[in-house]
Amino acid sequence: MTDGYTKLFSSIVTSSIWGENPSTCKVWITLLALANQHGEVSASVPGLARAAVVSIEECEAALEVLTAPDRYSRTSEFDGRRIEPSGSGWLILNHAMYRRKASEEARREQAAERKRRQRSRESRTRHALSQQAEAEAEAEAEAAAARDTKCALSGSCSHSESSIAAAAAIGEGAE
Repeated sequence: MTDGYTKLFSSIVTSSIWGENPSTCKVWITLLALANQHGEVSASVPGLARAAVVSIEECEAALEVLTAPDRYSRTSEFDGRRIEPSGSGWLILNHAMYRRKASEEARREQAAERKRRQRSRESRTRHALSQQAEAEAEAEAEAAAARDTKCALSGSCSHSESSIAAAAAIGEGAE
């Protein structure tokens, strides 16, 4: 037996199977856990009983419930039956439907995680660009102030420098 993973949907607790006796629920969850990617479970009745930790009689009773029609099942396909005997054990009848649901959910979760990472990267980039622009503006202002100071102290400014110095002086006088 290889280690596998089966997503157990929370809707199981509101299913008609959840109202069955505890041994039936244990056998059902054991079947889900043992199923391969195609929904096939290869086991004998005694082997399944051992895996579910129920008696052989309890396992046989559970298999009768799981192979019988269930008029209260939310899945009308297969008349609500959950399993059918197969060559080497049992086949979970709605396995493909739940596997698709699990795959769709996993894809949505992966897409949401990718989008979260992208937004985080974009936010960091915007922040870095903002800091860079702010630093450049400060550097330009400091350079202009230094030119204005030099021009005002030396009195020998070019036309554009003297305009800047005059504008600065007017601004200082208005205060």
